[in-house]
Amino acid sequence: MNAPKLQELLLLLLSVSVSAAGESATAQKQAECSGQEIEETLYVGVYIFTDSVFRACSSYKGDVLEDYLKAFVGGVAMRFWGLRSPAVKVVFHGSRPLTDQEERDIVGNGRDERHSPVKGADAVKKLLSIEVDGETVYGKNIFYYLLTGRNITEEATKAIINTEATIPGGDSDYDEYSDETSTEKKRTVDARSNPTKEKFRSVGGLSQYGTICTASVGIGYDNGRNFSGVEVAAQQVANILGPVYHGNISTRICDDYQDAETEFHNSECYMRKNYGQKDEDKYECLKDALEKSESEIKNPQRFFDKHKGWSPCGQSFPGTEECKSEETAQASSPECHLSCCPQAKALRLFIKTPYDVIPAPDGKNCRSQKVCVAGDCVTAEATTKNK
Repeated sequence: MNAPKLQELLLLLLSVSVSAAGESATAQKQAECSGQEIEETLYVGVYIFTDSVFRACSSYKGDVLEDYLKAFVGGVAMRFWGLRSPAVKVVFHGSRPLTDQEERDIVGNGRDERHSPVKGADAVKKLLSIEVDGETVYGKNIFYYLLTGRNITEEATKAIINTEATIPGGDSDYDEYSDETSTEKKRTVDARSNPTKEKFRSVGGLSQYGTICTASVGIGYDNGRNFSGVEVAAQQVANILGPVYHGNISTRICDDYQDAETEFHNSECYMRKNYGQKDEDKYECLKDALEKSESEIKNPQRFFDKHKGWSPCGQSFPGTEECKSEETAQASSPECHLSCCPQAKALRLFIKTPYDVIPAPDGKNCRSQKVCVAGDCVTAEATTKNK
């Protein structure tokens, strides 16, 4: 074979080799994008505390309430489906009610306090001292989360310092004692959320950014009936994961620091600004696998399937049930939503307004091989849309 033909053959072989390598790289990239490979899995356990207001407002007691809490965490876990770099597995790790003393210390349980918002910044700080089975909350891949039936604000108690100078040899020691007593009383009063003072807007829940593996605690609202606090709880889990969470669950927005915002908000935004990818080595505990509860109650739909005495409509709008007419239901509610109609036929004659529509419980089947999550029909694993 002469030199020109040999050179042509070598060029042809080289082009084929380059083409094959390119196709292999493209296929590998497509596989990664389609979620066929999981680079790493992070594990987060969720331990639930409940306060007396949550338990009083909940429709469920005893073992049924325990099933509700398991399904609650299952709903949270579904919002982390589809993550691949890394994947996040959220599992139920147990629950218990707060003791009277714990509730008094963390959120307050006096008659007046039970009807006022919880100072969330205070509650998060005080939760750090709680123990479970004699162990502290430090150094674990477990998120200790308090469910309350009360509204929550970002307010924190501000210590009041007596700035009035004391003149040595003043009129009497009684004046000094009186000032101290007055200051102490004022501090005690200011420890409660006072509606006559500065207004603090209610928030769904609070936690501290990137605290998993150090001491991860939080508080959130739920009505104890229809999993109303699942979305907020998922936001808190995303928040405590900090820079290792790469999904699209919406969390705190930090456009800039504003004087009008709370100290808690500004502190959280500071942490977001200063925690980066370089800090990911602080989260090694997330690689420790956690045993998943073997309960059949894996999500809210399973809960309602097991406990048929309660229904999604009845727990959302008392006195209603899912519309029995298929035509009516389809006309008034989109996929992964339910239409709720009054139970008594007599009432239906007087109700001319549109039917009440609610999201279907997480885990309800929709279409082929898909389930409902946050009101959307998604594949077996998918993240929620940004809200």
